[in-house]
Amino acid sequence: MSGHWAGILLLALACLGQGTYFARLARLRLAGTGREPGPFALAVLFCGGACGLAFAVLRRDAVFFLGQACVLVLAAGWARRRGETRDRTRGGSGGDHEF
Repeated sequence: MSGHWAGILLLALACLGQGTYFARLARLRLAGTGREPGPFALAVLFCGGACGLAFAVLRRDAVFFLGQACVLVLAAGWARRRGETRDRTRGGSGGDHEF
């Protein structure tokens, strides 16, 4: 696969992964459920961020790299917060999320 097509694929996967997570988050928030996307959706966000980082490296774009790194740092913080909340409230069952 040429570098051009690899870049297009990486960018598409980054947009798809991050868009899926944030669309899911918006749907849950607008529905007023008080729930957050589940661990699968968070894994999709991580994959999208990783594809975005790979795209930034391929294109040698420092600004895009920094933006994708911020997405991954935020996602790691959300995952950590989810783990702490789950351990405090449900004894590790994790029933406060969906997807």
